[in-house]
Amino acid sequence: MATNKITKAVEETAEKAEQALSKDFSQGYQGLLEETGKKSEQVAKGAVEDEAQNTKGIVKAGERPSESLPAPRPAEGTDPARGAKPTVAGDTSPGAVHTPPDGPPWPARDDIPGAARGKTLNPPNKRHTVSGVKSGQVKGDNSLILRGYEQSVHEDIAGIAAGNAEWDPVSQRYSINGRSYGIEPHGTVFPVEGDGIVNLGRNQYAALQHLIKAGGDPAAVPAFSRSPQFLKDPESVETALDLYRRMFS
Repeated sequence: MATNKITKAVEETAEKAEQALSKDFSQGYQGLLEETGKKSEQVAKGAVEDEAQNTKGIVKAGERPSESLPAPRPAEGTDPARGAKPTVAGDTSPGAVHTPPDGPPWPARDDIPGAARGKTLNPPNKRHTVSGVKSGQVKGDNSLILRGYEQSVHEDIAGIAAGNAEWDPVSQRYSINGRSYGIEPHGTVFPVEGDGIVNLGRNQYAALQHLIKAGGDPAAVPAFSRSPQFLKDPESVETALDLYRRMFS
């Protein structure tokens, strides 16, 4: 009888202890979950804030003026100044740009097309310049380089010598920078037409020559009122006078 009571008391005590342990474990586990959840929430919040800061930095970088960003490097094997592939002698690929030689005179390459090939190119005869009209030979067709274009013409000739001009086998002319040129057998270049080049007929060139000698005064040129050349072609005198005023005003 006493043994049964003792056994029952032990069982009740064990049951209560088990219940207490179970309750403590449940409360502890629940607390652990809550603490873990809070930490996870803090970590997630921190990650979101970091991502927002990174995004903000990227946006600010994208708003910087373009000049503050480093310029893209040119592709390897290109000329940054021209944006074209640098070439060497013998390179005749489309769009090839060759370095013009120093001059005058300008030694032309041996592998370029046309009349300039292998020649030593000389600048135009003085009769094609404003300063040379006064003593220039009057021909049926005359081309005159206006003041301010002399250097451009020299650069064009250097480009022809380098092989950078377009050759027309029909007209036997080179075209470059909006101007065209012919090549005489001995290598002297003459302007044909284009920007900064004026074409004059025989009477127009002769009238301009007279005006330059007379200092631009038509009344000081007896030929204008006596020579049939100008009496029959007064428009040539007017053209020459207008050109003179443009050149010397």
